[in-house]
Amino acid sequence: MSNVSMILVGDSADAAETGLPSASGLLTCASLPISRWHLAASRKGASEARHAFPLVLIHGAAQTATNWMRTPDGRPGWADFFVGQGYTVYMIDQPARGRSAWQPDIDGKLTAFAAERIEQLFTAPETLGNWPQAKKHTQWPGSGRIGDPVFDAFYATQVQYLADVVPTERVPPDARSFRLRSPAW
Repeated sequence: MSNVSMILVGDSADAAETGLPSASGLLTCASLPISRWHLAASRKGASEARHAFPLVLIHGAAQTATNWMRTPDGRPGWADFFVGQGYTVYMIDQPARGRSAWQPDIDGKLTAFAAERIEQLFTAPETLGNWPQAKKHTQWPGSGRIGDPVFDAFYATQVQYLADVVPTERVPPDARSFRLRSPAW
């Protein structure tokens, strides 16, 4: 049996302005003002974790934390696999994706992958990729092409992401490490 909970984490400037706890104290979705560095996180864990340290799963560009929960063909995802191994798992929504708010004046422009680019990079690189290792791709269920039910399910999970990746890479470490040092959550 596992349990799931969600929080938002942010920078310490918000704590000074609002009196709310910052990333060094746990934040709840209901009490958190939105700011540039707030990330949404889900915690999923076995009733009794068997490992001292949790795993933090950080999605890629056009994804959200939900991509760790289930595969496009309906199988349990990596989050359930690791919870089954006794880990507590944190799944983070990076800035401007999923449950982490996008603020155009702060975050800038968004972009998205075209379906054909998803095929080339992720789902059918063995036939469409233009780098040497692409031919070795064997892990995608189905054809990986537009119109295949598994591809279509995967493509439906893709979201817009920050056109300039530098702000995502500059998320302060405090927002990324949100209380992993403490068992309080």
